[in-house]
Amino acid sequence: MMKTVRNVSRFFSIVGMIFLFVGCQCPLCSKSEKAETAQEVAPQEVAQVESAAGQVVVVTSADQLENLKTSTKNLIVKFFAPWCPPCRAMEPVDKEMAKKFTDKVTIAKVDIDKVSEAAGMFGVQGVPTYVYLKNGGEVHRVVGASSVGDYERMIKEKFGL
Repeated sequence: MMKTVRNVSRFFSIVGMIFLFVGCQCPLCSKSEKAETAQEVAPQEVAQVESAAGQVVVVTSADQLENLKTSTKNLIVKFFAPWCPPCRAMEPVDKEMAKKFTDKVTIAKVDIDKVSEAAGMFGVQGVPTYVYLKNGGEVHRVVGASSVGDYERMIKEKFGL
């Protein structure tokens, strides 16, 4: 069962990357999009930050991500795309983990369509990609959707909680 979930997740990641670079219609939701370039992001969007205890931090620039990386002890960065079904499916799980580990782990999300520079910095090739950072260094990476149990276990294991 787990192998099937991973294969499906890999399929969506590959399909998502094709849509990102080629810009065509999604066979699942019939949405048609082409990725925006970093220059198309409005300056007011770059300054926008949604952060509070127990919530997922919305990263709007590569500089903001770099600041988070250097100032946060335990950080999980989720690279996602709004048109990606597995990414959308993981949203409630991300929020649940942010609440559960409020004072111990910061969870941030990066829209690869709007902040492609940050995705490039981390060599992201599929979505969703979760990069676990401890004291600024990468300790683990997961590509694809995970169960709540796997997500929680990885947080405890990789951050020693």
